[in-house]
Amino acid sequence: MAGKTGYGRPLIRLALSRVEVAQSIGVSVSSVDKMIEEGALPPPRKWHSRKLWLVSEVEAYLNEWPSMDGSAPDDRPVQDRTWLDDTPHQRYLDMLGGDPDEFRRQYQAAKAEWRASIPNSPLNKRERAALTQFSRPGIEVEARTVKGAGIETAERLEARGYIEIHFSEPNRVRGYVLTDKGMQAREQLLGVRLPITV
Repeated sequence: MAGKTGYGRPLIRLALSRVEVAQSIGVSVSSVDKMIEEGALPPPRKWHSRKLWLVSEVEAYLNEWPSMDGSAPDDRPVQDRTWLDDTPHQRYLDMLGGDPDEFRRQYQAAKAEWRASIPNSPLNKRERAALTQFSRPGIEVEARTVKGAGIETAERLEARGYIEIHFSEPNRVRGYVLTDKGMQAREQLLGVRLPITV
């Protein structure tokens, strides 16, 4: 599945919602639930209350279904099973086409350009809501306790210098820390100077 990024480049979807899984394989949402119960589709990944299915896992499960002639996957010719030799990451890079290092450079340049544009733009609704949930600078707050602060909102606040993002693993956010600059923005947003409580 592909969409468009804000930079006009194609965006390859890595995960799908329950409705999107149903649409992508041409069945009803209730059929998706039944397929999961029967083991014909993988269970979803979970982030807070959000459930997502990895496209690579859905594809892998679908490739294990028998064909119309009744042959099992292991009975198929080797050339039909080349997907087994690839990792999901490599298959994703292959879908993008071209040199993976060049794609990585372009992605990093686009991300740097995006981050540089954030401080010059006004706070959006989610940023304002997230910022008001912090109470004082220098204290790490668990990411899951800041409602509505997904990774994009957090990255926008970080690009403004309002918070620091702390990771427990390379791609897993542990918590956020409000900076002094973020505290000033919060007070300005609320229109009052609030006492710092211990």
